[in-house]
Amino acid sequence: MMYCIQNKELERTILMLDLDCDELSKRQKEIENDIMGKRVSEPLTISYNPLKENDLLYLLECEVLTKENRDLLGKFYLILFNPSLEKVLEQFGSGSIENRLSKLVKNNNIKTIFKEIM
Repeated sequence: MMYCIQNKELERTILMLDLDCDELSKRQKEIENDIMGKRVSEPLTISYNPLKENDLLYLLECEVLTKENRDLLGKFYLILFNPSLEKVLEQFGSGSIENRLSKLVKNNNIKTIFKEIM
């Protein structure tokens, strides 16, 4: 992620993570702190724009901005599995991981989310 930010190659980047907590805002702060904790040449901030949400995941469009001038460095999409990919896959039976992933990507909730960004 830092490579993309530093080289201004964020466009069309999709970051997929687990929510891992009860609050979306808490996870957003953790992500921002993690990114900002890396070596960056200037202080940055991330602006989050929620696009879609369902019982399986959240989709947000994120803007990386310079903190001082609020210059836009780029945008990326953040997909958060609620609460985690492992828990989401449990909803699709107990078969092999390949079978459960196949069911996941065919799920209408997932298709709706990815249709938004593709």
